[in-house]
Amino acid sequence: MILASQSPRRRRLFATLGFPFRCMHPMVDELSSGMLPRDLVQENALRKWRWCCEREPDALILTADTAVEIDGEILGKPRSRAEAEMMLHRESGRLQAVHTGYVLARAEEGDPPVASCGVVTSWVTFKRLSAEDIRVYLDRVQPYDRAGAYDIDESGDLLVESYTGSRTNVMGLPLERIQELLFCKKLLP
Repeated sequence: MILASQSPRRRRLFATLGFPFRCMHPMVDELSSGMLPRDLVQENALRKWRWCCEREPDALILTADTAVEIDGEILGKPRSRAEAEMMLHRESGRLQAVHTGYVLARAEEGDPPVASCGVVTSWVTFKRLSAEDIRVYLDRVQPYDRAGAYDIDESGDLLVESYTGSRTNVMGLPLERIQELLFCKKLLP
């Protein structure tokens, strides 16, 4: 089993399922705009899966891509503290969608079966944040590899008022859906 991700959060989450796996870092150009957010995360997950299939043709491969959407726009990963501050100000007091596209399928010719691909969406409502709230959060958490400049699992209580849907999806991997695929579809030997 291969988890095609460099994300420490995804590795940590997937490890809780107790399956032996190894990680692979797909070297693909990820899309960041030009599509609806749900379509974009699915396309990025498919690109990663195809890249891994070329290198590991006999493996069961899991890929994922997560994006935060607010007002129909994708909030990516901030490149600086100033950009993280702007994102968190924008999210303050607002509802956002967190989309994770995934593919969990064995490598084979062509695309993976439709039942092995999808998008899970969770909804997150932020507290109203002051400049001081944002400063305190950014002093505690390095936001640079996190979509929307935050991590619900790392001091997220400072920012998040509530969420609906999968918490692990907000963290970057919808474990409930992945478990369902692994067990119901009997993908593991």
